[in-house]
Amino acid sequence: MTDPGTLASAALSGGAPRELLPEVEAADWSPSGQMAIVRHVGHRSRLEYPIGKTLYESTGWISSPRFSPSGDSVAFLDHPVVPDDRGSVIIANLNGEKKVVSGPWESLRGLAWSQRGDELWFAATRSGVSRALYAVSLSGRQRRVLSVAGGLTLRDISSDGRVLLSRDNERLGILLAGPGDTGPRDLSWKDWSIAMDITPDGKQVLFDEEGEGSGFSYQVGLRPSDGSPPVILGEGTAQSLSPDGKWALSILPPPNEQMVLLPVGAGTTQPLERGAVEQYQFDGAKWFPDSQQVLFVGNEPGHGPRCYTQSITGGPPRPFTPDGMEVCSASPRGEILAVSEDHRGLLYKTASSVKPEKVLSFEPGELPSGWSPDGQFLYLSQTQQRPLTIVRFEIATGKRTLWKQVQPPPENEEMKCESVVITPDGQSYVYTYSHHVSDLYLVQGLR
Repeated sequence: MTDPGTLASAALSGGAPRELLPEVEAADWSPSGQMAIVRHVGHRSRLEYPIGKTLYESTGWISSPRFSPSGDSVAFLDHPVVPDDRGSVIIANLNGEKKVVSGPWESLRGLAWSQRGDELWFAATRSGVSRALYAVSLSGRQRRVLSVAGGLTLRDISSDGRVLLSRDNERLGILLAGPGDTGPRDLSWKDWSIAMDITPDGKQVLFDEEGEGSGFSYQVGLRPSDGSPPVILGEGTAQSLSPDGKWALSILPPPNEQMVLLPVGAGTTQPLERGAVEQYQFDGAKWFPDSQQVLFVGNEPGHGPRCYTQSITGGPPRPFTPDGMEVCSASPRGEILAVSEDHRGLLYKTASSVKPEKVLSFEPGELPSGWSPDGQFLYLSQTQQRPLTIVRFEIATGKRTLWKQVQPPPENEEMKCESVVITPDGQSYVYTYSHHVSDLYLVQGLR
């Protein structure tokens, strides 16, 4: 998913760009010279044509809008989960009637009409990150056009049939630093490992694997900090470990979207009732200290994202915060911190509280990474900066103290730190890093 920016136009003859519209994520010109745009409105991604008229909207995100050569329809990629690039290829006519022509795919990037306008070309894969170039007719007949080592992203197709694409070498991995370590240890499993939680003693890391061989619905694993092979607990996107160590919380991605409990030891997977929740947020469902309730961000029809609580013994989830939440977390004392999209921290005494007990002020880009054992301090990580900065935030006073700056090893300076999880005693921390290098190619002769 790309961050919104300001839509602007510039003459090919040169000169300064002319700003047109703020908070736009993607755009395309129609053959008649009008523009379709993608932007977020009211917690939904919206395809508009002309600007202001909604052709399609999604609780996920929309990318690569492309007008047909005749101008009577717009093709685009619909991604149901933010920021996951899984999704489907869709065509919408100018009345908003839509048709899915291909998908769902586990990874999907880039879209363009063929030279003759009788096919849509896109880069996709059913599992992992090795996207190939595909073509699909308007009736749904599909064929593979090109495969290479690595993953492809389709950028454009010219009127004479030349294809602009990038070959992307991407990797997400896990680094752990514990007591006495002189440097971080790599605990990555395959090529798309994401650290989500760590046991209080720092000896095991909960992660999900979304790379090659992980399957369409991904894998959740628990890996010892000594680097021995992980135990694969089940499917989904890892969220967090229960304080009693019995369960791992996971969310299955679409089309079978569901929150489930994966047993850490012997046992069977237990689904949690979904109730009216339309969509889960996939990065940080948490547990209460009693290991009997969970806390997550989701949304129902007609609502933006907000915090929900749910008992693991039965019953539907219950919302308790206003709309517009990004993260929810429970302190060791059972208090609930809800972080809003405008960087406010709302601290609730309990989930039944009508109003927050305290309102905290955070910096843009700061997210909770852990609590102190007594719940009086919060670790906040700033992932928008390099190196990644972690402060120790005192709940009572709002005082900030620099705790640590995390940066990749010197031999891998091109890596970027994405997220951090810290043990309550502050002795161990684990973080996800990303590495992305792309080469751009102009290819002739593809049919």
